[in-house]
Amino acid sequence: MGSYPVLLHSVLEDRLTKTQKCYIMLYYIDKKPMTEIARMFGVNRSTVSRTINRARERLAKAIGCVILKKAIEERGELQEDEDPDN
Repeated sequence: MGSYPVLLHSVLEDRLTKTQKCYIMLYYIDKKPMTEIARMFGVNRSTVSRTINRARERLAKAIGCVILKKAIEERGELQEDEDPDN
């Protein structure tokens, strides 16, 4: 399977809203606390927390789907290669 950083980047670009992506980057990459992110955008800390949690859920679901699809594809290849007489 491709590298996980490439997969994560793809999922970030394709599956998150602009706000989710921004908050996730600020929180995890820039190590900003949620209170600071909230202050930067003029929203409540709870809004930032909910947005980050929803983004995590989307990321987990999307990454899980990609990994599961790859595993199914690999299993299908194995089944095609297996000798039915063995």
